[in-house]
Amino acid sequence: MLSLQREKEQKTEVKLGIAYEGWESVGRERYKTVNKTIFTEVTGGDTFWAGMSLKLQKRYDLARVGETVVGGDGANWVKEGAGYVNGQFQLDRYHLNKELTTALGQDKETKGKVWQACQCGDVETGLRTMAEAMKQAKGERAQKIAKTYHYLQANRYGIEDYRVKLGEEGKGLRRTGAMEGNVDKLVVRRMKNQGMSWSLQGIRRLLCVRFLVLEGKLTGWLAEKKPSAPVRIPTKKMNRIVTNLSEQEPDTWLQAGLPALYGPHASHP
Repeated sequence: MLSLQREKEQKTEVKLGIAYEGWESVGRERYKTVNKTIFTEVTGGDTFWAGMSLKLQKRYDLARVGETVVGGDGANWVKEGAGYVNGQFQLDRYHLNKELTTALGQDKETKGKVWQACQCGDVETGLRTMAEAMKQAKGERAQKIAKTYHYLQANRYGIEDYRVKLGEEGKGLRRTGAMEGNVDKLVVRRMKNQGMSWSLQGIRRLLCVRFLVLEGKLTGWLAEKKPSAPVRIPTKKMNRIVTNLSEQEPDTWLQAGLPALYGPHASHP
């Protein structure tokens, strides 16, 4: 969620998706994703997935991809996306662990039972364990457990670890935990610092530049852009503009926009 300025709403949600083919070891217990594809948009879920799946189709024949796992935090728009790429939804373990920790706190025994049940896909056992803990709790703690109970219910079809479903093929694979780190690196660090607020157009432009850099495409993209011929303004017209500006209050004409560097609108404010 980013703060807005000069817009009707105060905040907007940036939807971000990354796709990758696997992992590559870069050190002890450290891995990086392989052949990462990034897509982002400030829009609704259907429009986001239409764009994301189109970008993937340019790189892959999705009909021939064996297994696609869509990991996320359980938001409806994420779960619905599995249908766009012929995949299965997986509730990522970061959010599962976060919810269980918030609800059960230091009760490691109960948390361990629920976690193990979720890993194996035995959601009913996990829910029963949560229900028993809820009966014994009081006040705010009971409310937190109830919230997590409903969270597990809403995501029950994506709780089982996808590697268990794959059986032998799932051995050696890793969890779908790359998303949170990418949200932090791609959006939060640059766009959510204290005091920052954006226009919707500004969000889209900066995200476009950041992703061109991260995908290693910015240099090639710039090389394709041919600078337009310099705009020549007649001297009489220039003098008339300067004269008109000099008769205005400085705080009016000093508030200028930056023109486009290239393209058909280079001469426009």
